[in-house]
Amino acid sequence: MQKLKIILRSNIFYVGLLFFTVVYSVCVLLNAEPLSKYKTSETILKGKIISYTIKGEKNTFVIKGKEKVIAYFYSKNIGDEKKLKTYQIGDFVSLKGSFSKIDTSSNFYLFQYKKYLYSKKIYRSFTISSYKKITEASFLYKMKNRVYTFLSTYQSSAYMYAFILGDTNFLEEDAKESFRKNGISHLLAISGMHVTLLSVYLLKIGRRIFSNEKQSYILCLFLLFFYLFITGFPISMVRAVLFFFIAAFDKFLYLGISKIKIWILTLCFFLLQNPYSIYQIGFLFTFAVTFFLILSNFRWQSYKSYFKKTLYTSNISFLASIPILVNTFSDVPLLTPLYNLFFIPFVTFCIFPISLFCLIFPYGDTFFYIISTFFEKISLFCSTFSYTISLPHLPFLLICFYYISLFYFIKKSRIRYKLIPFLLLILFCFFWQFRFYSTITMLDIGQGDSFLIEQKDGKNILIDTGGKVFYQKEKREAEQGNLARYTIIPYMKARGIHQIDALILTHGDYDHVGESLYLVKHFPVKQVFFNSGQDNGFEKEIMRTLKSKKITYEKISRKNIYIGKQKWQFLNQKNTKNENLDSLIAYTKIGKHNILFMGDAGEENEKKLLDVYKLPKMDILKVGHHGSKKSTSSFFLKQTKPKIALLSAGANNRYGHPHEEVINRLKTEKTQIYMTNKVGMVRIQLKQNLQIEICGR
Repeated sequence: MQKLKIILRSNIFYVGLLFFTVVYSVCVLLNAEPLSKYKTSETILKGKIISYTIKGEKNTFVIKGKEKVIAYFYSKNIGDEKKLKTYQIGDFVSLKGSFSKIDTSSNFYLFQYKKYLYSKKIYRSFTISSYKKITEASFLYKMKNRVYTFLSTYQSSAYMYAFILGDTNFLEEDAKESFRKNGISHLLAISGMHVTLLSVYLLKIGRRIFSNEKQSYILCLFLLFFYLFITGFPISMVRAVLFFFIAAFDKFLYLGISKIKIWILTLCFFLLQNPYSIYQIGFLFTFAVTFFLILSNFRWQSYKSYFKKTLYTSNISFLASIPILVNTFSDVPLLTPLYNLFFIPFVTFCIFPISLFCLIFPYGDTFFYIISTFFEKISLFCSTFSYTISLPHLPFLLICFYYISLFYFIKKSRIRYKLIPFLLLILFCFFWQFRFYSTITMLDIGQGDSFLIEQKDGKNILIDTGGKVFYQKEKREAEQGNLARYTIIPYMKARGIHQIDALILTHGDYDHVGESLYLVKHFPVKQVFFNSGQDNGFEKEIMRTLKSKKITYEKISRKNIYIGKQKWQFLNQKNTKNENLDSLIAYTKIGKHNILFMGDAGEENEKKLLDVYKLPKMDILKVGHHGSKKSTSSFFLKQTKPKIALLSAGANNRYGHPHEEVINRLKTEKTQIYMTNKVGMVRIQLKQNLQIEICGR
């Protein structure tokens, strides 16, 4: 025991452990992808249901067999949906289907779903064709299912799930958006605050039951670990429970382990068992914020006023979380420290204790419903006054410099010193606005087109927005908003773009304009250009929205316009009979580089172009109609001689785009071909020599 005390008190031990953990984690992350115990050729998956989500016809399961697997099942009829509702967490099932590798994010800066699943030790996905239950859930899992079923009976079940289980899937989207805008989403995640409060209540109960304090701690730890099982082991709560466990261990063995050493032990535990944990935002938040709160502990513990303590810790937490917020959401809610002065005490002393009371004694259901509704209404009200700033994606070295600066300045006594790291970010954003060259980005939005042009003069142009159309039960349906919300807007914010100076909609097909309605409603757009043909119903709806928002728009076919200092020439002739034939064709020359965007134009358009215009040889050609067989003809390519061809098409799309003949034609002209269905997003820096970056798949 004496040797253990010496080791655990030694600074060399913690420095060595941390160094070894960092080196090990870096080696794992930079090495090949983790190996799965399942081969893609296998067709049977047997295991236990760990969790599941049923949303409409799409059902998602996490199955624990030889390892955890994420499995998808698409309901074909009502009978499937009814049968699935009889399945519960903990049931042992046998599934037939096919394994596949997990798709990676094919756009820069966006959510890395693949790495997120790796952080949960999920390395394969499985598409279910048939399923069968083998055995029922065990006793422990039945208890877990009863808790979920019990909470669903409450009037405010969505908030009971949120505050008791940390599950926000049942909350309304506008409410969740208000929590994010106000910077208080962390209050709905099971975190250190919840564990601290719960442990205080449990220790008080334990002291009344047992005369021995050790027994009180054992009871508390036992119930906390059971709570971990019920909530599904969220990282923030596991960190807090481990912290409490090590602190209790230290308390009774008199080891003298400081809080910062406990933090190191907890961090090393997570990274050694799974280095991919760093790809979970909960991991980043909980360890970054906890570290700086421990570092500033000497300061905020000296405050006698609860108000001052809350203000100080809120400011520290806010500053510690800024780089994570920026590189995850791009937006930083500036009023968060102020809002926390109300929301933290309200949740700490009101909502969370009442939710625990209702869990044991359901008689307070109505009262909790009133309190949770009040909480939501206040958040929605505050979100109308929330002020956020959007910052571009931060490079790794700048993040390191920021945290080193925060580490140093946090020791200073005055708050203005702690704002210096934040001011460094503002300075970075100021210099980011200066562009030394233009950039073209082909976004990977599936089967559709969306191209972002960032001009050297600071103007930003978006050509088409994409739009997802899917076929289900032989019915053609459209999905609005998801591509703009989760791909286009986040990417632009990550690039430091705050306004689209010109939105060019080449024609009215949904795979080109489908996301424009959501875009103009949720992102600043200065002006919009439509093609000159007949307007379909969706285009008319876009125009009505533009009028209501007082955004200027114009219908064009052949016209020269200036966007900033850059001249853009639209070359097509008006055609009111066919959307594709009327597609806008845009030509521009940036520096010495000739660039041509063909929209969905086909061979007929190409012939007319060559008859009317003497087109130069192209450095960059945006291939027409996603590589359709009736576009990008041989005679057109021989005249334009493109060096680089950009081709946007969805992976395994039902149209067979791009056609093999088109690819062969391009290869004949020795053109470099970049296709989103093969390489994901493509970004071209229009320097003296073109520099091409691909995201990969």
